[in-house]
Parts: sequence; structure tokens; C-alpha cells
Amino acid sequence: MKASVLLFLLAFNVSCDFNKLFTSFSPDSQLVAVTKNSPTTYYFDRYDDKSGFEYELLKAFAEASGRKLKLLTASNISEMKSLLDKNKVDVIASGISVTEERMRANWQFGPVYAQTKELLICRKGVRIQAKKESSFLGKKLFVVNNSTYVSSLQEAGFDLEYWQKQDTNTEDLLDRVENQEIDCTVSDEHIYQLQRKFTENLINLGPIQKSQSLAWVIDPKNKKLKEQLDKWMFDFLESGKLEDVYEKYYGYSNYKFNHFDIQTFNERILERLPKYKDIFVKAAKKYNFPWELIAAVSYQESHWDERAVSPTGVRGLMMLTRKTARLMKVNRLVPEQSVDGGVRYLLSLHKTLPKSIKEPDRTWVSLAAYNVGLGHIFDVRRLIRQSRGEPNSWKEIKFYLPYLSKEKVYRNLKYGYARGYEPVKYVRRIRTYYEILKNLDNKKTDLDEDSVN
Repeated sequence: MKASVLLFLLAFNVSCDFNKLFTSFSPDSQLVAVTKNSPTTYYFDRYDDKSGFEYELLKAFAEASGRKLKLLTASNISEMKSLLDKNKVDVIASGISVTEERMRANWQFGPVYAQTKELLICRKGVRIQAKKESSFLGKKLFVVNNSTYVSSLQEAGFDLEYWQKQDTNTEDLLDRVENQEIDCTVSDEHIYQLQRKFTENLINLGPIQKSQSLAWVIDPKNKKLKEQLDKWMFDFLESGKLEDVYEKYYGYSNYKFNHFDIQTFNERILERLPKYKDIFVKAAKKYNFPWELIAAVSYQESHWDERAVSPTGVRGLMMLTRKTARLMKVNRLVPEQSVDGGVRYLLSLHKTLPKSIKEPDRTWVSLAAYNVGLGHIFDVRRLIRQSRGEPNSWKEIKFYLPYLSKEKVYRNLKYGYARGYEPVKYVRRIRTYYEILKNLDNKKTDLDEDSVN
């Protein structure tokens, strides 16, 4: 990413006078943008706050230009381009690949801000090769319809007759590969990097074409906006802010987490738990909550490391955001306060849930909300009611949560896209850690993850 943007800016070679550049805007001016609801662009996080790489760039540009950001969402690039062509939006910000075909079609791109590759992604145990027809036989191969992936596959020598084109998004197809519903798909590298942290069955078989540049798309007739965007991006990079945003969302995505390592957990019970057990027990007595469950949540969040920190800004034993720490009035870097604040925040979610959700389901749903946000939990419950299911059952909620990553579902929900598989796995792991800790006296530390549902 750094090299591509630097090369662009060296070629651009401009100086930025923002006061002069943006004086033409009144205080009521708007920047109207369209994007898609996805983890690489725009979504609501676990605290129901707006997040996403593209969203943060748009917000920064709007603030720098003294305009209010109005954000629209669309399902695919065709819908976005239609809004731009009809002058309904000023900019498309959705990780759009700069291609020769689009340039010939008179698409006006802003400055390049990232590079990506299109990767062939399959589930474990599956291998396919271009120009080797026998490797395609019997395989379920899916690709996003009307995407650059289709032409890239063809250029790489893949026979498109074996590929089913679907009107969906990349994240949905990656989820389907992970769950062994299909065998292979194609994904941009940055999308795969984010998704792989929450998967266990995805294998990257390598790029199917050379790197592509990502940029926003604007109206070709709007020369003023193009000039402003170019100069703003120059300053955004020079100040290090672009790299900060990139680091926040992608800086840790190359690390493949070991999702469930019982041996490591047992080792840390001996090595780390003794230091913090009294803190967990004290909070348990104070709030009438099992200390083993508090400890299990803390391990899932920080692996019992009081110095734990992530690029997204969460820190401490319970990995609280600065916003949550302020809300709970605690210093998240002090173990006792981090645990106290984390438990109180979890209990606040527990209390906010409808009274119709009974124990033990209420605790599991609270944990899911701690991970993905209450807004998404409410969306799922509405979805279950529409399907005439039982919205108070954790069994039903965990069944429907993964649908939040499917475009046909999330585009009709208030809080939109979420990585629905993540809270399901999150709760499953915590329950397993919890059971192990409860059985410490009996040395029952060989519980298999699959025995907890």
C-alpha cells in the first residue's frame, strides 16, 4: 500500500493550501457518498458506532473540506455507478479497482490509496489449477457476478463454464467456502485478510492476476472535486494519517489466530491465571457473577495480558475501548478497573436485553452482544420473529447470526452487515473456557470445543 500511494503522490507533486481550496463551501454543504455495507468499507461495530476503512476516509475528507457527510449504501457497483451518473452522489467509496476497461468507459478515479490482488480462495483439501479441466470436475466454484473477478479468471486461463456467477458479495462467498457449502471463490486480498481472522478452513491458492489499484470514483465533470480530493489525499498521506487508518483495520490482519488451543489455555491457567484470579473473584462477589465466566471472557479478549493492545484501540485485560472505559469511569490499563468496567458493561447489556430472554440463554446472548453489539442482536431477533421462530432462544439466535453477512438479509436490517459467525464462535470459545475453569479441581482440562453448543 505505501509504495503505490507514494509513487502516485511523487508524480502528483503538489502543495496543499486547504484554506484556499475549501473556502467555496458553505457551512451547510454536504459530501454525499455511496458505499457498501461490509467489513472493509462501512459497518456498525460492537458498540453500535459507525466504522470501516472507507467510512473513516470519507469522514476525514468531509471534515477537512468543512462539509457534512451524508452516506448512502448500495448492494453492488452497478447500483453505485447509477447513483453517480444520476448526480445523486458525489463520490463512490467502496474499494473500487482501477481497470483499463473502466478507464475506457470514462470512469473518473480519484487518487490511488491502496493496492490489492485478486486471490483464488478454496476450502482446505481442495486444489484447482487454470487450464487443468480435470481439477474443476465435481467442484462448486462461485464468483461474484459483474465483478472484475470474472474477467480476471478468464485472463488467467480458467474456463468460466465451471464457475457459477452469483449476485452477492465477496464476504458471503468466503463464508460459504468456510462452511464447506462451496469449494472455491475469488476475493480481493484485503477482504480475505480481514475475513481469515475468523475462519479455519480457508486456503489461499495465490493471485490470479497482478496487483490492482483502489480508488474512489467521482463525476468526470466535477473537476473541482477531483482537485480537492487529490490535494487532500496528498496531505493525508504526508501527515501519516492514511497509514494510521490502514494500520487500524489491516495492520494485524496478516496474523492467523490460533482459534482454540486447549494446550496453550492449560499452560496459561498455570502461568497467568494466578496473577489475576483474585481480581476475577472479587468482581464475581461484587456483581454476583461466576468468576470462572469473567476469567473466560478476559482470556478470550486478552489472553490474560494486562498490556494487551490492538490497532483498533482496545486495551487491557478486558480489551475496552477508550469510549467504554470513559462510560464505565475506569482506567482500562489498571487490571482491577479493567475487569470491573468490563463486567459492568457486560451486565449493562445483560440488563438491556428483553426480560423474555431467560437464563442461561440470556448470558450467552449478552456475550454475543459484547462481541458484535446490541444493535445486531436486535436485528437478529427481528429476523427470527419474521421467520416465526423463537427470538428468546440462544439456539435460534446463533443459527440466524451468520445471516448478517448475507447481503440479501443485511441490506434490509437497521444495523446492516456484521460478521455473524464471529459472535457464535466467540461465545462457543468462552463457554468452553468457562467449563474448563469450573472443572479445575477435577483436572478436567481436556474438554473438546465441539462438546459445547
